[in-house]
Amino acid sequence: MKSVLWLVALGGIALDVYIIYDSTKEEGIMGSSWDLIDKITYETLKRSAWAVCLAWIIYACNTGSAGKIGQSVALSGFYFYSTNNKQ
Repeated sequence: MKSVLWLVALGGIALDVYIIYDSTKEEGIMGSSWDLIDKITYETLKRSAWAVCLAWIIYACNTGSAGKIGQSVALSGFYFYSTNNKQ
């Protein structure tokens, strides 16, 4: 089950980033070949999908379900990023 969630999370993030590349690389999202309903659906759901995928990664790392990924994120080189709170 964890493997499926990892595939969904990483696939969802990659899909969110790369799904619009071909149709928008020159003219942007408003000049793409997508229908209006496709644009509305994508723009409405992309941030929620990204948040859910990222939430799974954070949850998995915090509960020890991340395996090698969790171990690599826990290396001392990443300590600065986890404590850096500029306010």
